[in-house]
Amino acid sequence: MSEKGFKQQTYEKVINFQKYSYGIFLLSLVNVLREGAELVIFSLASFSKDKSLTLFYGIGLGIFAAVLLGYFVFKLSNRINIRLFFIATTLILVIVSSEVLKDLVEEILKEGLKTQNDVIPTALSFGYILIFLVLMIRSNIISKQKTE
Repeated sequence: MSEKGFKQQTYEKVINFQKYSYGIFLLSLVNVLREGAELVIFSLASFSKDKSLTLFYGIGLGIFAAVLLGYFVFKLSNRINIRLFFIATTLILVIVSSEVLKDLVEEILKEGLKTQNDVIPTALSFGYILIFLVLMIRSNIISKQKTE
């Protein structure tokens, strides 16, 4: 590809990005507003059950931490290795979901089958994390082979 063709392609990509950037901004704005409304609804439901201020402090501290984290991610986004960032956040989500899976299986065993067993849910949780890690390593190996 010639240098002129490369410049033309780059210019077209920039123009396309500018054309769709307002839509991306509006999508993000609507998602943030939806999550804020969800927070208000769930907080009001929690306040109706529990009248103590500890819930209020917890919500306030959570919002403050989220704003602070968002600010630092925004400020440091030029220096963050985005691939490493997404790998780390994905691992966190997998660990949290494995705990949810473990709790689900514990409840099914306790309520549905009327047995108390901690080994099966824990083994299932570890197996879930292990399978995810194997798939992640495998996809990294495949993507590195494609780039070479």
